[in-house]
Amino acid sequence: MIIKMTIKYLLTLICLVSLSKTQASIVDKKGIILPEVLKIVSIFKYAPPCNSPDLSHLNSFVHQVFLRPADSERYEKKAIQHYKKLCAPLSLDQKQSLLESFRSLGDIDSVYPVHQTYDYIVIQGATVPTMRHRLMFLVHLIENDKIKMTVNTKIIFLVGERGLYSTETPEVLLDPSPYENDPNWQLPPILPSDEREAAKVIWAQLKLPKELRDIHPYFTNTSKQAGSSRAQTQDCIEDWLKNNKVKGRMLMISSNPYISYQEGVVNLAITKAGLSNEIQVEPAGPKIPQENENIDVVLGIALDTLARTIFIEKQRQDRLRAS
Repeated sequence: MIIKMTIKYLLTLICLVSLSKTQASIVDKKGIILPEVLKIVSIFKYAPPCNSPDLSHLNSFVHQVFLRPADSERYEKKAIQHYKKLCAPLSLDQKQSLLESFRSLGDIDSVYPVHQTYDYIVIQGATVPTMRHRLMFLVHLIENDKIKMTVNTKIIFLVGERGLYSTETPEVLLDPSPYENDPNWQLPPILPSDEREAAKVIWAQLKLPKELRDIHPYFTNTSKQAGSSRAQTQDCIEDWLKNNKVKGRMLMISSNPYISYQEGVVNLAITKAGLSNEIQVEPAGPKIPQENENIDVVLGIALDTLARTIFIEKQRQDRLRAS
């Protein structure tokens, strides 16, 4: 009984009123690994060489320990088994410590924008429910005067080649609950079977404020790489930057615990394109969904995503040193 109550308490930490954070990162401005990251990995017995944390050494450790199986998606059975195996041996105090560290890093609560106007609003592709959630977070920002749309604001959906998962059923596509349908929306003659087309249906389907409805979004049409099951985040952002002249302030909308990782991917692509002085990125997005009630899965996904964030940051730093 006590254990169940304690787990319930830990889960409520995720569902607390969101704190406003403006930046999610794993290093400071000098590129030094943040103490919260080191606190997380120490729970899994990470020991830096000569007590001097090194990003390359840390990257090797987290990829061996935290990453889900290479041939699995986040919520596949094989991945979930990995999360549970990773986190089940931890004590309740250790799990609480992990949650608090991830919250400090900005990977739990909602992340809000700093500025009110942007040249670009970039929405990261995902499953149908998650893309809806991200788009409606943008609606929330507008309706609560967090941001203002201008005549020059462009909306970009970073979507690519990915067959819809078995969970993205016709019922899921047709029912946007808890959100409302646009009264003028008409059922498409053929339901989408791919993320790129699903994003277009979501935009047309949802009831949006006039500021958004009057905009014609740009949807990337990124192909997957050979041997990959889908187009990756990096593929989509690189495709967009390569085919469009992009300059100005960008609001990137994802959702936690992926905001820091996807911000890192966007910044890496901008660095590789030589546009670091041309584009300023700010992350934003909703908190971890409250319905996700398995603490080991919550932490497992956060740890897997942290490993990917560290890898992206290492690539970015390597790129900067080489330039």
